[in-house]
Amino acid sequence: MILVDETGARSMMPDFGANLVQTVDQNLEELIGESDIVVISAYTYFRPESRKFALDLLECAENSNTRIVIDAASSSPIEIAGAEKVRKYLARADLVLANEDEFAALGRGAENDWTSEFRNLIVKKGPRGALWLKRGKEVASVEAEEVKVIDTTGAGDAFAAGLLSQLRLRSDWQNLNEVDYAQSLLVASHTAAENCKTLGATPVS
Repeated sequence: MILVDETGARSMMPDFGANLVQTVDQNLEELIGESDIVVISAYTYFRPESRKFALDLLECAENSNTRIVIDAASSSPIEIAGAEKVRKYLARADLVLANEDEFAALGRGAENDWTSEFRNLIVKKGPRGALWLKRGKEVASVEAEEVKVIDTTGAGDAFAAGLLSQLRLRSDWQNLNEVDYAQSLLVASHTAAENCKTLGATPVS
């Protein structure tokens, strides 16, 4: 269930469904091994019933040549699970996506340089754009496009899709240049903005 207010902001109440019984079997191992990028939602890690699946999935991806992207999912589960524990999980990824609330939750009780634990951390700041941190150092930032917001549902996923459409063309994420960072963020920001202009999580043509 998704509730959208008059500003376009949304609240979501998901049913985890089949995610609670999913396992890493041979077919999934083969699929991961053939993939360039595996994108994981931290929701899978937060829920006790699916935590083993999340960890098995991460281990499987680590054992292949697959790059791992984890979305930090939501601030409340981070606080419940404990920021330090969640940071250790997320730090295993090649790239982490977090909005400002999630970023703040992850930093609770941490040292000032906690972002250096992450190879790549992108902070989504909604109408104030986004920034990219590499081992804690800012390497790029973009402003958000000004659009008439109808519904923010799916904006984070659209951001990730736009970003990864660019990054999948780059074979080595540890040696990106300034143009790579900026172009990837610009496409991500544009894709998210386009998503917000229509009702529902509508794919951008």
